Amino acid sequence: MTNEEREELVNAANAYLAEALNAEYRAELAYAKAKEAVVAARRLHDAALAVAAWGDGVSAPEGRAVTPEQKRKAMERVLAAWLLVPELRLGQFIENATGNPFYVEDDALAEACEAYAYPRRRT
Repeated sequence: MTNEEREELVNAANAYLAEALNAEYRAELAYAKAKEAVVAARRLHDAALAVAAWGDGVSAPEGRAVTPEQKRKAMERVLAAWLLVPELRLGQFIENATGNPFYVEDDALAEACEAYAYPRRRT
């Protein structure tokens, strides 16, 4: 085999490897996008199940956030109150505000967090 033939063979192998790596990269990108789509679909599915289970919220227990918008609003209230007591971790904050938060409905949780944090802001 001549040097030119060897060089041609190496160049062909390099080109083949580069194409294979490019195809692998494209496949990884497609997989990542598909995985993101599955996560989004699961979130949408969960939200749809929640709305289907509680309908328009009439049959939901009072104070329970059912829709994504209601959940976001409750969490924004908790976050706003938590930011007023930066020395506490989230778990400490919720435990201090509610005692045992396991059976506390969402609106009551937000109210308890606000009641705990706002008086402490002044001191």
